[in-house]
Parts: sequence; C-alpha cells; structure tokens
Amino acid sequence: TEREDREILGWQRRIRAESGAGKQGQGNFERLGWAYVAKARRTLDAGYYKLAEKTADVMDARFGPTDDALLLRGHVYHNLHRFGDAEAVARRLVASRGLAFDYALLSDALMEQGRLDEAVAACSQLMALKPGLEAYSRAANLRWLTGDLAGAIQAMEAAVRAGSPLDATATA
Repeated sequence: TEREDREILGWQRRIRAESGAGKQGQGNFERLGWAYVAKARRTLDAGYYKLAEKTADVMDARFGPTDDALLLRGHVYHNLHRFGDAEAVARRLVASRGLAFDYALLSDALMEQGRLDEAVAACSQLMALKPGLEAYSRAANLRWLTGDLAGAIQAMEAAVRAGSPLDATATA
C-alpha cells in the first residue's frame, strides 16, 4: 500500500501546486479520486471510498458536474453497496455518453441487485464497445450466476488471455 500512499500524496501535491489551473486541474482531482478507490480496494478500508466521494464533491463544486466525477461517484456507490444509487448514476452516464465504463458500472449494479437479465444486456453492450479482460470477466461471473458453468469457464479463459503482464493484479 506504500505505492498507493505515494500516488495519493503526489496527486494532492499537484492539486495544491496548481490550485488556479482551472479546468486542466480537474484531471488531477479525478486521478486522486481513483487513487483513493485503488487504496480502498487493496486495504478493504471503506474510508478511502468516502474520500473518493468527497473528491467527486469537490470536482462538482470547482468544475461543475461532469461525467468523470459522476463515474467516480458511481463506483463509490457500488463499492459501498449502494447498488440502487450506482444504477441511477450508471443509467445517467449511459444516456449521456454510453462509454464502456458506463455499461460496466450498470452491469455490476444490476447484477448485485439480482437483475441478471438486465445485467447480461448491459454486459453485452460493454462487450460490443470494449471486449477485453473487464468485459470477459464480468461475462464469466454472469454466466456462472445463471448456471452456465462451461460458458463461465470459457469467458474466464478469454479474460485471462486478454490480461496483460503489465497489470498482474487485474489479470489475477
């Protein structure tokens, strides 16, 4: 977790140094928020999700509402098991821009609520937009949950093949 601590500290320093940077400073806040999410995932300390949520609040206050802050907030909601809130955020994002990340969040939120048919449809959209490790691993999980064990194994094997040695954590 020392790496995450250094990353968080680095983004905090950049934000302080570029306090008048306007819209270009928005990316520093976004990266700080995702660094908090990474720290929360590794440490299982939900307090870091709350810091990520506060970062999204600051982004909204400084730069106005953005899809980037909304996606960060949606992931915080999902990880704090606020699945209905995460779904609402994901649906807004899908309607406004429809990126692969938006469909991934929607699929996850729906799956957690037991709405598997809708989750599969969202995952299919993700797969169409950006086939890869994230899409295949979600498909594997959904296939497993629906009883398609052979399909789950096939999708997870595709996920492993799509992984990168440069991101061993995601591939694992």
